[in-house]
Amino acid sequence: MAGPPALGTLNSGPSGDHTSGTGGYAVAEGWNASGTFRTVTHLITPPIDLSNDTTPRLQFYYHMYGSDIDLLDVRVRKLGTTAWTQIHTINSTTAASQFTSQNSAWRKHVESLSQWAGDTIEIRFSAKRNTSFSWWTQSRVAIDDITVEETPSCDQPLNITTSSLVSTSVQLNWTSLNTNQLGYQIQYAQGNGGASGGTIVNSTTKPASLTGLNPNTTYSVRVRDVCSAGDTSIWSPYTTFITQCSFATAPFTENFDGTSWDPASTWNVQGDLDQCWLDQGSATQFWTPGPPAFNWTQTGPAGDHTTGSGQYMMNQVTSTFVSGTNPRLISPWIDLDTLVSPELSFYYHGFGIGMGDFDVYVQKLGGSWTALWDTSGVTHSSQNAPWTEKILSLGTSYAGDTVRIRFDCTNSQNSFYTQFAIDDIKIDEEPSCPKPDNTAVTAVGVFVAQLDWTSGGASNYQLRYREVGTNSWNWTTANTSAKGIGMLSAQTTYEWQVRDSCGSGDVSDWRNGPRFRTNCSFYTAPFVEQFSSASTWIGPAWPDQNGEIDDCWLRSDTVDYFWTGGGTAAHYAGTGPSGDHTSGTGGYAFARSATPFSNTADTELRTPLIDLDSLQSPELIFWYHMFGPDIDKLRVYVKALGQSVVLLKTISGQQQSSSNAAWMKETISLSAFENDTVQIIFKAWRDGTGSFTAYQADISIDDIRIDEPTTCPMPNISVNSITYNSADVTWSGTANSSALEFGVQGFTFGTGTRVSASNQAYGLNNLQPSTTYTVWVQDTCTSSLVSLWDSISFTTLPCPSITALGSVALNATTIQGNSSTVGSDSTVWYWGDNTQDTGTTAQHTYTTIFGNMNVYQVVYSSCGSVDSLLHTVTVCDSMNIVTGYTITGLTVDFNTTGSQGTGLNYDWSFGDGGVSSNTSAPTHTYANSGIYVV
Repeated sequence: MAGPPALGTLNSGPSGDHTSGTGGYAVAEGWNASGTFRTVTHLITPPIDLSNDTTPRLQFYYHMYGSDIDLLDVRVRKLGTTAWTQIHTINSTTAASQFTSQNSAWRKHVESLSQWAGDTIEIRFSAKRNTSFSWWTQSRVAIDDITVEETPSCDQPLNITTSSLVSTSVQLNWTSLNTNQLGYQIQYAQGNGGASGGTIVNSTTKPASLTGLNPNTTYSVRVRDVCSAGDTSIWSPYTTFITQCSFATAPFTENFDGTSWDPASTWNVQGDLDQCWLDQGSATQFWTPGPPAFNWTQTGPAGDHTTGSGQYMMNQVTSTFVSGTNPRLISPWIDLDTLVSPELSFYYHGFGIGMGDFDVYVQKLGGSWTALWDTSGVTHSSQNAPWTEKILSLGTSYAGDTVRIRFDCTNSQNSFYTQFAIDDIKIDEEPSCPKPDNTAVTAVGVFVAQLDWTSGGASNYQLRYREVGTNSWNWTTANTSAKGIGMLSAQTTYEWQVRDSCGSGDVSDWRNGPRFRTNCSFYTAPFVEQFSSASTWIGPAWPDQNGEIDDCWLRSDTVDYFWTGGGTAAHYAGTGPSGDHTSGTGGYAFARSATPFSNTADTELRTPLIDLDSLQSPELIFWYHMFGPDIDKLRVYVKALGQSVVLLKTISGQQQSSSNAAWMKETISLSAFENDTVQIIFKAWRDGTGSFTAYQADISIDDIRIDEPTTCPMPNISVNSITYNSADVTWSGTANSSALEFGVQGFTFGTGTRVSASNQAYGLNNLQPSTTYTVWVQDTCTSSLVSLWDSISFTTLPCPSITALGSVALNATTIQGNSSTVGSDSTVWYWGDNTQDTGTTAQHTYTTIFGNMNVYQVVYSSCGSVDSLLHTVTVCDSMNIVTGYTITGLTVDFNTTGSQGTGLNYDWSFGDGGVSSNTSAPTHTYANSGIYVV
């Protein structure tokens, strides 16, 4: 078919014709024919008369860019015959190496037709695709400028190629259809307008080299063959090339503001880069000069670092389905011969929820890449956050070398919010007094801030700070790499700088610290917020989808699912109210999805700190509207200063059925936080369980008030943890202070025991078992507002029985008792010798009475329960036997005079086998004299 096709595509075909760039050409298009998907299509010329030609030839130009192209086949047949003769085929492998985009140059091809000299012929061009169905027309084979002519005696060269391209020379090669040439002529000129009128050089070889060229310069070049004396071909079509840059010499700087850096006018197209810089990437992710044509407010810097209104380099993603090489930006080669201790510095800005990894590398000439530094994720909190400087010492190991620097971005998420930016790159001599680094604001109060940094090498520092927008600096010094700054103004934004002081007259350059804003001073209740101030509560609008909230409030997110101010115009269809609660036309706060593709499932909105000291029974009132099928829940928390978060209320699911449905009111007592300073936290959840990302989840709140209650409801009393002598009384109400009176059931109100109670709870003690009591409670909501009395009765438990448990241990004459009775209040031990002791553990020694002893363990409870346990032990006295005797002939008188012991029994054996004795002083007569053992 005739080209260009009506349906445009970036995936196949040429960007223009060969003849003029704006004319026509023939193209093979892939479409459905007669219900059949075809893979081959033919284009046949009219009959061509070669009767006057002796060495005819075919010449044509072709373009084969497209992933579904298989081949281009060329055949010839003599008119009147049916058989086609193949003369050339260009396959997909050849085509893929010749054509990488629609802008690739057309290729010329020449074939001899000598075998058909004198005949009349037809020529067939056949295009084939590699699939039976080519979607998005990725199989466009194009041909143009077909010529059948007599072959000249010295044919035109074609298809010039360049190689070995450096800053001052290039090697040229081309296709020649001639043989035995005498030589070649090369003509070249600066610019891309052609080589006519340029310098001509002769060459006897092919390939040939051009030398003496200028660095970083565009040239046009063409060639012709010298076949013999007086027989020279016509010039080939010209081609262009750009010589490489020469080495830069340090000090080296680049701020991307020169005319060689040109931001794109279309947001999803790469701009022009300086020719001395190299870049790698893909059609969907690349480095490009900024600012972009379309400014996403959710990512990128608000301006460049150099002036605020200039240019910078940034990582650009043009599709949520990124593919191909991650973006790389490579500097020119830089000669460091002039530096003794080189240092690389640059500024960076990384704001956006889709930030991936950023890496910096250095390469010596002839060496490999070496990692210098990396960071990942979000590095800046907003577009307006100041740029951050990074200083990297290259050290003496790179002095005298030639190096280049590479900046890599690895996009970790399929997100447009990935515009990581760099600016003001510099390679220079490392200063004698290096700047400090890693500045940070580690704490901010209402009137104070803590500033930290890392020393550049000094131990003394100079600081200065001021309110943003003022001219006068406040100066101070420090001898550690941290400084607390006081006497600041509340709710004010400050900027600050720090520098090392290395010695007398030797200070570093200033290092900017991140700006900080002092906190709001405490609000004092009563507190009211209606969200209707157009200067502090601003709704999302194009292109700023974040909206704004009051500076004294905090939100956990600003780019995905977030709280914002505003009105009904900022809601997606199917969610949100039709007007505010206050007047119907004012403002309110609501949680909103930035886009239907947002990911975050929950988001917080926090009030300022609110001092409740002035309220006796603080109460929170707010109105809410929860219309939207993707709403999960709204939770309300309170956080007292220095304490943990406490959940107050959960409201689950969609509460209104339409945007016009009435707002609902919620009242929550804060009496438990009387005298505290608190924040109220509203946390919205959306339901992400559907098949499409949840975005109809706009939870709205309005007319928040923290004040004294207007009514004081009667408390609702309950009694828990009842024992035989105690009970815990609790009640629900709106007051933190209450009066309580109690007594035995039937007592006359006013004559019982009356006490003051707080925190809606009171513990009763020293009660009687099995007794019914009545308790009365009255809430005191304010000094002039009290509730009615309410009462409740309860009965204490009976005195619980106890069971005596324990053990005794006897050691000689000393006994120890141990009671393990549960619930006893006292224990008495009766030892069996008319003595006793008390205590859970007791000890006793027997001194006068011995033998079998009955030891009683008796346990008592305070309410009258008693039990006992008998322990039986045998106690023996100590024993010492003393014997003596007198002999009269064969008769011996024995005695035990001086023996000790209680209840002693005796058993004598006299050693002669005679009769034994059991008296204490026996007499025994032996039959014979001798020595006996008694």
